[in-house]
Amino acid sequence: KLDQNTNNLEKELERTLELFKQLQYEFKLDQAINELKEQVAEQKSLLERTEALEKKPEEAQNKSHEKGGDKTEPEKGTESKNIENQELAGEQERLSEEFEKTSEKIEELKELGEEINQEQDLPSDEDVQDIQEQQRESEEMLKQNSPSKAKAPQKNALQKMQKMQQQMEGAEGSMSMEID
Repeated sequence: KLDQNTNNLEKELERTLELFKQLQYEFKLDQAINELKEQVAEQKSLLERTEALEKKPEEAQNKSHEKGGDKTEPEKGTESKNIENQELAGEQERLSEEFEKTSEKIEELKELGEEINQEQDLPSDEDVQDIQEQQRESEEMLKQNSPSKAKAPQKNALQKMQKMQQQMEGAEGSMSMEID
């Protein structure tokens, strides 16, 4: 009877450990999704600010012509634009660093998923690298004071991040259906 009880206890401990790992996986997945949502919103905001910055020189030039061609205004506008470009580049760099942390969490999720035989449709390493490359490219264009060239990589990064978010939400949804 003691051997039987020991075996039952071991089996119960194994089941409890599996359940714990499953809950840990679900928690980390939910956490990664929430972080990605925030990053998508921030990347979208950065794109909007970049687009607004791109339009500023035209507005400054138009105002300059209306005022009678004061040459100091465009110079001030250019200096201001350069400062804003550098601020946006810093913001893009911060977003890239945050995304790097999220990609590390996705890697942890994949490892934990393998441990518990949870084969979810998580983003590939290639998808993660593509986003990181787009963010770096955008940052470089902003540092070079080229917001018009920074827009395309920002849009690409944003679209891929949104796709990744949907993919992870789908994985979360299919997981909850398995539990029900």
